[in-house]
Amino acid sequence: MEDLTKEIKSEVAGDKLILTINISGKGKMSASGKSTVIASTRGNIEVPDTKGLILGLNLYRKVTR
Repeated sequence: MEDLTKEIKSEVAGDKLILTINISGKGKMSASGKSTVIASTRGNIEVPDTKGLILGLNLYRKVTR
């Protein structure tokens, strides 16, 4: 299992990409203040062991006011 970011880990199993994301943390407030970011690749990144596949991922909760 490879660390893509602190919160996101990836694993290639045959022809499947398996992402494991820790959703137990509080997250961080987004710059706009409209959501709490749980996990993010912070832009597009190349996934190891995939021959050039690129991933861009944001996992967030809307802030209720």
